[in-house]
Amino acid sequence: MIYLLIFGAVLLTNLLPAFAPPTWALLVFFRLHYSINSWSLLALGVCGAVLGRYFLARGFSLIGPRLSKKTQGNLRSAATLLETKRSASFITLALFALSPISTAQLFEAAGLARTKLKPLLLAFALGRSISYAGYVFGAGALKSISIGKTLLAGITSPWALFIQFVLLLGFIPLTKINWHRFLGNRETTENP
Repeated sequence: MIYLLIFGAVLLTNLLPAFAPPTWALLVFFRLHYSINSWSLLALGVCGAVLGRYFLARGFSLIGPRLSKKTQGNLRSAATLLETKRSASFITLALFALSPISTAQLFEAAGLARTKLKPLLLAFALGRSISYAGYVFGAGALKSISIGKTLLAGITSPWALFIQFVLLLGFIPLTKINWHRFLGNRETTENP
């Protein structure tokens, strides 16, 4: 039953577009308060996070067709640029794998652009496997700290709220950029 609770909490947290506690904090909480194997917790955390971000991106892909034709064209061009230009692809995958900030807005933008999610999800899974392992296996050192206060501070501090708000609104101007001009002679293609 606890495994289902952990998976559900991580999945739900990663479905939220903003203002959710960081997944690492949930994993540390469960590690400190329940007798659960660290490897199992790590697997549940990574799987729940990846699935949550997948559904978040897919949800935003449903919003895309409701945007103006110009914005849809810009998003298609951005997706084509990211998928076909090697340097852009590398930077994008690195962002999804190594981003120290919430990836919610990255997956929202990927969903709106209807870009291929598989490489992004694989990079995210790899990056989160490494970072979550550090948190889960290092949770013993945090026993002297109130995890409840840590979780609450992580989502209610003025800076945390401000950063979440800025990140949530920050990708909107990116949809207004004429990405087609960066494609050169490449044809813009519709992504599935």
